[in-house]
Amino acid sequence: SHGPVVDHGNDMDISAIESVVSSTGPDCPGLTRPSVPKTDTWQTSAGNVKVFSAFLDGRKTKYGEVRIVGTQMREQGNVSLWCHLWTGNQLRVVKANRVWLPEVSVNRYAAIIINCQLFASYQPDVVSLTANEHACVEGSSALAVHNLWRRTQHVHDFTVCLSDVITDQFHDVTRLVEWVEVQEAFGADHVIVYRQGLVGSPDTLRTLTNHYVDQRKLLTVVNWPFPFDAAMGEMALLSDCLYRTMYTSAHATFLHLNEFIVPRGNTSYSWYDVLQPRDCHSQYEVLIQKAIFDAGATDDVTSGASDLLTVSKTSR
Repeated sequence: SHGPVVDHGNDMDISAIESVVSSTGPDCPGLTRPSVPKTDTWQTSAGNVKVFSAFLDGRKTKYGEVRIVGTQMREQGNVSLWCHLWTGNQLRVVKANRVWLPEVSVNRYAAIIINCQLFASYQPDVVSLTANEHACVEGSSALAVHNLWRRTQHVHDFTVCLSDVITDQFHDVTRLVEWVEVQEAFGADHVIVYRQGLVGSPDTLRTLTNHYVDQRKLLTVVNWPFPFDAAMGEMALLSDCLYRTMYTSAHATFLHLNEFIVPRGNTSYSWYDVLQPRDCHSQYEVLIQKAIFDAGATDDVTSGASDLLTVSKTSR
């Protein structure tokens, strides 16, 4: 089974979050630079918007934009927002543009991207939001702006984002370890996991973190205290992971715990092999065929007593 693969090239285009021209706001003397949390976390912002993270994106406009990942109640979507963009102690105020992200199921809360367009060559490091006519009041939340735009080369080749949130109800540590190891075997050099609660016992979490984060430098764990049911935040999670990898990884893919992209062919042993240019074609495409690793299916006769999904659930 597979999820979407994103090639983070210079011509990358995401039509769902294209910006519209916004306008600069008023001068707001007397406001002070807000303090920000040490790490990204869900905050309640202006207009009852929940926001998690902010990223500087330079692909669409001359000076770039700050894109904020958030969620909002659908019936409150008409609230106008202002962006407070801080560079050190200097403040610039611009009108925000909100884009609703498409979702398969219609939930009460929907994922949104809030775009704050820049109109000069400054690069803000903090952003906050205010609502309606209150452009010059203190913002009720503040986010550090991740600025990876000017990076000259990718740090990673293939990053895999886990689309499932690891919650308190998740206790199958073997499944998680298998998933991470298989992704690395096929070519991943970076894996991002979103955690809402503990993974197994505290000792298990400490062991996993020490092995995959500290020793092997393979795994990044993002704390994701989503304020609603975890399933309602999938599009926000995917957007956050997309922006985290956009300027740091050459490729990104988004997979669930039962999904693996398996390279096939006589000379293809990794994703890198599959994506190598073919001698006889200047352009080519890669066909990905879906096959389910169903955790609820009967074990293969030849699998023995294996707990591994990729060993015991291969029959089709």
